[in-house]
Amino acid sequence: MTEPATFARTHRKLSATATGGLTHRLIEVLRANDRRPFAILQSADGSEISLDFRTAMHRGGQWAVVFDRLGVPRHGRVAIALRHSHHLYTCLIGCLMSLRVPAVFALPSPKLAMEAFGHMVSQLLGAVKPDLFITESDIMPALGAVSCRVLLADEAARNLPQLSRYDILLPQRPDPDRTVLLQFSSGTTGLKKGVEITDGGLLWQVDNYAHAIHLTTDDVIVSWLPLYHDMGLIACFMMPLLRGTTVVSLSPFDWIARPSSFLHAATRHRATLAWLPNFAYAHMARSIPDRELGGVDLSSLRGLVNCSESILHRSEQGFLDRFRRYGFRGAALASSYAMAENTFAVTSGGFDGAPRVDHVDRVVLSREGRAITGDSPIVSSGRPLPETDVVTVDAEGNVLPDRSVGEIWVASPALMKGYLGNPKGTAEALVDGWLRTDDLGYLADGQLYVVGRKKDIIIVAGRNLFPEDVEEAVNGVTDVVPGRCVAFAVENDDLGTNELVVIAESRNSEPGARRDLAIRIRSAVAGALDCPVADVRVVDHMWLDKSTSGKISRSRNRQRYLDALAPARLVSSHGVDDDADRVRRCVSTCVPGVELTDDMPLLTGGIIDSLSLAVLLVGLEESFEISLPTPADVGFHRFDSICSIRALIDDVIAERCVTPLKATASIMATKVADFLAGPMDFDLLILGSSTAATLSARTARSLGHRAYNFFVSSCTAVEASCILSFVLSRQRAPLRRLVLGVDVERLASGPDYRLLDVPELTAFLGNVVVTPPSASLAPQHQRGVRMLTLADWKNPYGEGIDRETGDPVYFHSDRRPLIGAARVDERRYSDGLSEAILRVTRRPPELARPQVRKLFQIVQECRRNGIRLDVVITPVYRRLYDELIARTPYGTYFDQFDKLVTAIGRQGMTLWDFRDVTSFGGDPEDFLDATHCGPTNGDLIIRRILGTP
Repeated sequence: MTEPATFARTHRKLSATATGGLTHRLIEVLRANDRRPFAILQSADGSEISLDFRTAMHRGGQWAVVFDRLGVPRHGRVAIALRHSHHLYTCLIGCLMSLRVPAVFALPSPKLAMEAFGHMVSQLLGAVKPDLFITESDIMPALGAVSCRVLLADEAARNLPQLSRYDILLPQRPDPDRTVLLQFSSGTTGLKKGVEITDGGLLWQVDNYAHAIHLTTDDVIVSWLPLYHDMGLIACFMMPLLRGTTVVSLSPFDWIARPSSFLHAATRHRATLAWLPNFAYAHMARSIPDRELGGVDLSSLRGLVNCSESILHRSEQGFLDRFRRYGFRGAALASSYAMAENTFAVTSGGFDGAPRVDHVDRVVLSREGRAITGDSPIVSSGRPLPETDVVTVDAEGNVLPDRSVGEIWVASPALMKGYLGNPKGTAEALVDGWLRTDDLGYLADGQLYVVGRKKDIIIVAGRNLFPEDVEEAVNGVTDVVPGRCVAFAVENDDLGTNELVVIAESRNSEPGARRDLAIRIRSAVAGALDCPVADVRVVDHMWLDKSTSGKISRSRNRQRYLDALAPARLVSSHGVDDDADRVRRCVSTCVPGVELTDDMPLLTGGIIDSLSLAVLLVGLEESFEISLPTPADVGFHRFDSICSIRALIDDVIAERCVTPLKATASIMATKVADFLAGPMDFDLLILGSSTAATLSARTARSLGHRAYNFFVSSCTAVEASCILSFVLSRQRAPLRRLVLGVDVERLASGPDYRLLDVPELTAFLGNVVVTPPSASLAPQHQRGVRMLTLADWKNPYGEGIDRETGDPVYFHSDRRPLIGAARVDERRYSDGLSEAILRVTRRPPELARPQVRKLFQIVQECRRNGIRLDVVITPVYRRLYDELIARTPYGTYFDQFDKLVTAIGRQGMTLWDFRDVTSFGGDPEDFLDATHCGPTNGDLIIRRILGTP
């Protein structure tokens, strides 16, 4: 066989004249495009900020002057950790045009503990050793002491220097080997390898890939990909910047919250190109309801490029089948084999017709490594770019013939310079001009087919995980035999991505203890790495196999799992007679291997994450042939167990689906039942809305019988006072401490009738409650209660009140009324959290005197009973809060609230004001998970208050 090194060609050493240089290109692009739109940045509410090329580079020049004034040297490194915003884009441009080297860090979702995020950033900063670190003020508290100079972009942006122009700097001499970018592995937790991208390699990549996909300045790219990902950074930032093309950009978190936003953005801007990881095809095809697709037209798309993961034919076909009627064409399917180590694309497929599909015998492929004709489809990643060599080699480095599976080696002008500060890793990856990818594939008729990963990196939903990091988290769980666990990936065709599997040894063989251990392992991994575990298997000590070197063998134990432990995939449950069993089957499909009980907490227990919940909703709707309300409509508690899901389906079928206002009454009724069952004996009560109390759910569980977590959705001071009085009446032992969550928006004027649906609580209402008439209010409690008529009530969610039933009236998108049903509209739950209460009355909102009075009654009651009181001003949805506080009449309300906070602080209790240190940022999907699904940063806040570890 031929050694691959003999294929290395001399053209890979680019000459300065061949590249022209990055900053030369920026000058050319500015001259040619000037006022053409470069980046259109879309926010969660659909509003947009548009930057033309001149404006983008002008603002980049302003940042470059800031870097100059801070003494950042030419060719110095600048680390950037910013949210989706024009600051992120223009800071990057400022680095490029002033000869600085940017490195974009990933921002975590709020489900990742901020301590863990701080540790990760500290490691990255230690590796990069930047001359400047750019981040935001509310992120800094999580980072602690930082060993480099820090620039807070949100503060610096208020005082950017005024410029008439900024001259793009040119190097003294063109240097194609100059490092211009640092890329870290896409989304990898525990980022260890910074890829050095060169001036010449970047320009070669952008130009040759643009030629391969026929890119022109008339194209419009739409993207939700983060800029720390090579797809986002190169295909959706550098390429449009350097080729004069427009990009429409959404936050990845906004896309997760509402996947249809990507399709609507593509429709609105007549997008022609987009890049997606494979899982996104399946996710959008399954999770987007038809009601969100009104007006969608995908006929303008000429290239939807699948890369980053193994390409699954089933995922692409599902997307095509679902969206063909919305104008999407099969010819628009495209593919690419790409990686940061090659700057981005190695191959390109499609654009001259859909990518080729090879049909092979999977058994022969996996056992013998030969791609012979069969029934299993494998999608081609396309042909290598010009001047790019791709070969597959065996274990000895010999080049293999066509249709033989081997490790993929790549040689191209776009190869990285190396891994930053890691000569050993560089030497292992780059051999005689070839990149050893550790990926497995085969070549056929000039096309590359990628069949798997040789390396151990686990790819879940387009995100890379080091198995060592997963195993480290598992090893920290009590009852796991130290060092005796293994993590690996298993492909799930239904989800269109890989799933994470963990096997852990334990000396405890009791089934109940093992079920509990599996739940704790899931929570540990979710808390440390922000990633769900699809299957946890607890096995006997010494069950796991070791390799000849004495290490736990991932490949061997993965095969043992597939042979003996892996659960059979559950198919459609149509035809099952028992509805409860149908629900169990749908849930089991999302979390295979979990021994489920009907009352097991799925969301608050960390068993189902947001992506799995989306798949579960689709599965339930298909199985029962009904349309379910979303968790935002009826509350996440209705999806938190098999029992609650079953009850919700009964309500939907019987057309009695509860409204959000009624849903909270059922929560209170359940809590009240706990107290009525017998006298209670605990010393800590955590009381507030879901924003406050579910943040502490894990804390309450960890404290066992000493704590009770009484949360009420949208809890106001009236409800809190009523509930506290009720709790004290049922306490056998003195209550020692109350943690009271006060939401910013909950003290506004407005009606409230939730308490009246729980008769046991009405005796504690006092003489002030704002409510429409209700038959559930006992006559003896009606004296002194101020009543509002239905005419005074303006429904914050729907169109009004049904005059006969008193129920809120909602509307389908086609304006058909829904009586007593969950709301159906285009507003996101997180957008409505603060705003809905402010729309309750026609008058400008102000603090409601009954609410304020009740709040101070709580203070006085705690004093009388010797209860230590902690008042927690809970985190708010920061972007919306900032918008509201800037408005006039809302600004008045917040001024009043600030005065109230000051007054509370004078009452002698402990006040915790967390409004401005919220970690939720502009992330609606993770905001929902954070406030309803824990473990969260809010949980850490409550732990700090309670003084618990």
